[in-house]
Amino acid sequence: MAGRGGYHTRQRDVILRFFMAHPRESFTARDLIGHEAIQAGEATVYRTLVRLCEQGYLRRFTRSGGDAACFQYNARRDCQSHFHLMCVHCGNVLHMDCGFAREMTAHLAQDHSFAVDFSSTMIYGTCAACAKSRPAKICLEHPHDCKDKEETHETDF
Repeated sequence: MAGRGGYHTRQRDVILRFFMAHPRESFTARDLIGHEAIQAGEATVYRTLVRLCEQGYLRRFTRSGGDAACFQYNARRDCQSHFHLMCVHCGNVLHMDCGFAREMTAHLAQDHSFAVDFSSTMIYGTCAACAKSRPAKICLEHPHDCKDKEETHETDF
């Protein structure tokens, strides 16, 4: 686990390997403390998570409605240049690195004099897998005006 500098301990390597084994999942520090695969104390877990984020191995964010920081393995090293989409049901994080995202970023910069901070930008919604397993309530005629359930329309993704 050499590279990117920094002090390497056995606990750090165990925590990093844990995240590498679960690349599409996110975890809080509490999830890791006391986990059978991670034999490290609370202070070590918190300190290691901070270092792994600083070194670019982990990405830190907050789940929708949550107040605890979540961490996910950062297999891609270009995560500071695109949006991220998080499923509010399963916690899966998707990379939105496409032409539309670049167009939207350019629009925000040109028309609104606004620069997006991708390190703290997360768009919340429902992934395709979760959408298949649960009916979605989406207003197709006027999505911003629908507040009552009677105005929403069942749809499949």
